[in-house]
Amino acid sequence: MKKRKICALLLGALLAATLFACGDKKKETSSESAHNYVNGVCTNCGAEEPKNESSETLESLESSATSKVSEESESSETSESSAMKETSESSEFSETVQSSESSETSEILESSKTSASSEESESSETSESSENSETSEVSVSSESSCSHTYVDGACSSCGEVCEHEYTHGTCSVCGAVCAHTYVDSVCSVCGTACVSHEYEDGVCTVCKKPCAPHEYEDGVCSVCGVVCEHNYKESVCTVCGVVCTHSYEDGVCKDCGLVCEEHTYENGVCTNCGAECAHVYEKGTCTVCGAEDLTYVPADGDASKYQKILAKYKELALYYETNGKLPNKATNAESYVDTLYAVFEGYDTSTELGYAIRDINGDGYVELFLLGKDFKVYALFTLVKRAPVAVSAFTRENNCSFTEDGTVFFYEKAYDANSEQIGVAYKVTKLIGAELVGFEYGWADADGDGSNSDDRTYYEKENGVKKTITNDEYKVYTNHVYEYYLSYSSRLAKYTNTIIHPIIGATSGATATADFSSYEAIKTTLSLMHSDVASRKMDRTKWLSGEYDDGMIFKTDADFVTYNRLFAAIVTLQGSSSSSDYGYAEKDLNGDGVKELILMDQYGSGTSKRQDIFAIFTLVNGKPVLLDVYNDLRYASIDSNGYIYVAERVLLSHKKDMVFTVYEVKNGTLSPVSSYGYHCDYATSSTQIAWYKVVGGVKTAVEKAEFDEFYNAKIKTIATSISVANFGKYNAKSAGLSFTTVVVEEE
Repeated sequence: MKKRKICALLLGALLAATLFACGDKKKETSSESAHNYVNGVCTNCGAEEPKNESSETLESLESSATSKVSEESESSETSESSAMKETSESSEFSETVQSSESSETSEILESSKTSASSEESESSETSESSENSETSEVSVSSESSCSHTYVDGACSSCGEVCEHEYTHGTCSVCGAVCAHTYVDSVCSVCGTACVSHEYEDGVCTVCKKPCAPHEYEDGVCSVCGVVCEHNYKESVCTVCGVVCTHSYEDGVCKDCGLVCEEHTYENGVCTNCGAECAHVYEKGTCTVCGAEDLTYVPADGDASKYQKILAKYKELALYYETNGKLPNKATNAESYVDTLYAVFEGYDTSTELGYAIRDINGDGYVELFLLGKDFKVYALFTLVKRAPVAVSAFTRENNCSFTEDGTVFFYEKAYDANSEQIGVAYKVTKLIGAELVGFEYGWADADGDGSNSDDRTYYEKENGVKKTITNDEYKVYTNHVYEYYLSYSSRLAKYTNTIIHPIIGATSGATATADFSSYEAIKTTLSLMHSDVASRKMDRTKWLSGEYDDGMIFKTDADFVTYNRLFAAIVTLQGSSSSSDYGYAEKDLNGDGVKELILMDQYGSGTSKRQDIFAIFTLVNGKPVLLDVYNDLRYASIDSNGYIYVAERVLLSHKKDMVFTVYEVKNGTLSPVSSYGYHCDYATSSTQIAWYKVVGGVKTAVEKAEFDEFYNAKIKTIATSISVANFGKYNAKSAGLSFTTVVVEEE
């Protein structure tokens, strides 16, 4: 288009240059008028239209320009409409030139007059120069035209700004690259389309066109990489079709809102959604997920938790009894099986095996003892978070047992390769969690040969701290611990209200039944214990070995406990060498109108005849209740007012440590009225060194004078042969009881 404009300008200039100013022949009348020829004569001045070379040259130029335009029109790649537009513009420009009265036109006409004889060659050069100017603006068209050198789209010589003609985004005139202004991915300046989109957040960073529609694969657009924000319906995204994998919080998916309705619980947590079970407990077990309520203590202390252990225990015991050995242990056996196998190390099949259930640490949950009829413990299990855990296994050499207050005592011997004993550790412990924690002492052979005691070293260990002690200090511990815990371990365990349930070896063929449902039934049972069970001889050794347990039929576990407590009282008071008559007395000890049943043994003759109390029953709602039993560590006497006086050796203290308590029968129990005690010097075994009183189970230190006042007023007047240094047995003489014989011991 620009070239056509230039061509039109040149044509107009040349046409103007061929004209003479109107009035050239008649200056006086129309010097300023331009000729207006009609039929070769100027209508203004009458001058004839000149026929000269300039006119011919003008016609030649016009013809040449017209030819140029025609050629360019034919070769142009532009549309027909563009050509028409350019032609129109050229026509308009020609009309403008014809009507122009500018000074430039006058000057051109003046020059044409002066140079009317200009040669045709000059016009030809001018025409060629015009053609070159149309072809390229970068090239120089004449000596007077600027040869453009473009920098950033502007000529560095004349400042002319290039009117770009772009091809593929680059100007073919000046080489400038289009900065692009995109509309719908097409540059509105150069027409170049954005074909290599570079997407960020789903929008092309080049042309700003969003990626649409997205082509999703697994929730990610494969074209632009944008991640679908998902609009879920029934766990399927309606946008990309992906299925929600669910991320639950409080049982509801945070992504799609799905509520987990089919919980699969493990340890109280749903494995599908992670929701914690709200728990609906029934008897300590959640009815929803099966979780255990760790705060729940069932009536049986969770004894049922040990059933799997007991079943395996019985299986191994029967196998051992038949084969004299144990079967090979499975490589994938549960950990408790190791403890069970340890039970049978050195097991003597002549001993009847059984188990007992008892809470020894006061947490409400029972412990499981695997033991023999002699109450020697072979293994101990406890419950941790209501799950069974093995505490320890004990061999027969350990001689482990326990007391009513939950003390577990045992010793461990050490041997060399020749079976020579080279050490021993004595332990008095309490069950804390799943560990036996407490005091320990012992000795070790220095050279390890076990040949003599000259090179032994002695030690004590308490609260995890071990230190060396002297032989004399060791002897004090031995007198204290060994006598009352280790040598008497079985009998002490039988005092604990613990029932042994046999696993194997039971030989009971008894027909007699232990019945403690009434006073009369108790008297009958006492007679059967002596005549049928003990064969008229209450033997301490047989009782300790458990032989008498098979001599009775027990309707309840409570009857079993009462039966053994009575046996323990009788055989430990008198021993197997004494002869006694066994009987009872009945007396209302507290004046409430209900008589107590007092069981006694009678022995001796003349002035030395004694009646020792070994048990007291009372009635609660018409049913007998055992108030207490007495033995060689715990003696009792009754005064005429019905008060019961008890002298007791204090275990976990020296054997001469004593506590004296006055009781009264109150509301179906023994209620303490007053209680005082003392500690002895362990080294001298007899010297009193500290005194105390007991109120509400709490010991408070007192002066010796206060203790003596209580002892002289309450104890000494009741005990006929008691002394602080060497006390005798309390008796029923002061109570004025009427003794009735039930059985007579045979010599």
